[in-house]
Amino acid sequence: MIGTNKINSKNKWKGFEDFLVYKTVKEAQRKWNNTTINARAEILYKASDILLENIDELSELMMREIAKGRKSCRSEVSRTADFVSGLIEDAKGKGADLIVGGNREVNKIFN
Repeated sequence: MIGTNKINSKNKWKGFEDFLVYKTVKEAQRKWNNTTINARAEILYKASDILLENIDELSELMMREIAKGRKSCRSEVSRTADFVSGLIEDAKGKGADLIVGGNREVNKIFN
């Protein structure tokens, strides 16, 4: 093929698109790693709010995907939002900004 080169990836993924996902995730992890607990909390509280704001749509999707009843799906979305909020409160209560793991290698998503 003239003008076309196959990407020979050294990882287990399929090629360039997966590489771009990997690269994006690594960059996001670096930013997240340097984000304070209060900034993280704000982002996660917003995620929790978005779950609750979209509970009907998410429940409908779950009903179609996993064949659960509406009440069960709504409950699951609500519990997930509560779980996220609870994790934030727990982390803030433990002074998570003060917890640093060695040379931060543990915070890497990929080796």
